[in-house]
Amino acid sequence: MGWDAVMFGSLRVPETNLEEWLSSPLLLDELPWLEELAGDEVRADTPEALLGYLAETHVAPHELFEVRQEGAALEVGCFVCEDVYRATCQPLAVLFASAAEFGGSGELTFLGYRTIQFGDRLTSSKGQTVFRRLSRVEQEAAERSRPFKLLDARIHARFDALVGRTPPPGAKLQWAVNPFTGRRVRVAL
Repeated sequence: MGWDAVMFGSLRVPETNLEEWLSSPLLLDELPWLEELAGDEVRADTPEALLGYLAETHVAPHELFEVRQEGAALEVGCFVCEDVYRATCQPLAVLFASAAEFGGSGELTFLGYRTIQFGDRLTSSKGQTVFRRLSRVEQEAAERSRPFKLLDARIHARFDALVGRTPPPGAKLQWAVNPFTGRRVRVAL
């Protein structure tokens, strides 16, 4: 029996350091906490390569995997199964951690979703990165946060669309394959 997880957060790197950050070699041996994330090893050598790897992530129709870079800002909003989580949690963490040295600041949260309880948070700022496990109280607080609520609403809108419930007025729609019927349906983003 598998489980699902959410990953959400944002990162900002100063414009003046953006190109240098994206092309700098990753220093994985300087991240001792990386082994605490139960994921696959990172197999990229620069943040730019990590972004390319993450862009190739394929998910099931009911899942969401968004890692958007717009200029010096990076936004993450993901709802994924166990396998995709394991394949992407370490690359996402390394991406955030690698930005700290270049003045990047942001926070990335990992939470079990509904059927499993776990929580981790990575915070990058002032040239350093802190990784820590979240207590149950902190996990509950994260589930009450605005970023989680927005992601949770998108997850439920996607489920509703896949089972044929009408999306809310004004919702942006895209085509997806209903995993239960195999038919193409319009789902809310």
